[in-house]
Amino acid sequence: MSLITPMRNVTAGLRCLSLTSNNWMAASNKQPVVPSKPANPYLLFLSDNLPIVKRNNPNMKLAKIVTLVAQEWNALSAVKKGSYENKYQQQMKEYTKAMNMLTDVQKDDLERQKKLAQEARKLKKLKKELSDLTSDKPKRITGYLFFQSEKLKNMPSSVKIIDKIVECAEMWKKLSSQEKLPYERMAEKTKKESDAWKQKTVQDGRATKISELKKKIAEFRE
Repeated sequence: MSLITPMRNVTAGLRCLSLTSNNWMAASNKQPVVPSKPANPYLLFLSDNLPIVKRNNPNMKLAKIVTLVAQEWNALSAVKKGSYENKYQQQMKEYTKAMNMLTDVQKDDLERQKKLAQEARKLKKLKKELSDLTSDKPKRITGYLFFQSEKLKNMPSSVKIIDKIVECAEMWKKLSSQEKLPYERMAEKTKKESDAWKQKTVQDGRATKISELKKKIAEFRE
């Protein structure tokens, strides 16, 4: 086992532990329920020892605490590791028994849930990558939004926001081209900043990656 366990796996493992039960069957109606897969021996050990290390080191970050527990696991004797392996094997027997009692419909539903969860994690990862690549992207604002922002500040707080927006739209329609010009100039400035940013991403190589990520995210939404 690696000295430093990836925090993502640890979190998933602890969540698994919280859902694990020694009795996979619903006692009230004896109907099969979808079980949670047991945590592996290391995560069982982590569950037992994480609270102890955390209590003894209240100011220590979780990543460091997990590292310390991993060190303890690596130093553990084969006999003590074996006790966690036995516990894991027993839970796996119960898990397998419970899984075998699920109906085909329940099994299909479980697979769909797993697939949806995997897709959700992939989508979240793609969005995070896109966000990181576009974190310096300037916001492009229209002339009307500049106007709206200015007018909303001066409207009574007692007026509903939807009514304020409707009123702003009506006011904007009544403005002459000359009156709209200052706001349109501010909008043009944000457009130039946006265009300059796009050109920058082409030069530094981000543009292609951004395009690919947007395409992948769009595919998830179809």
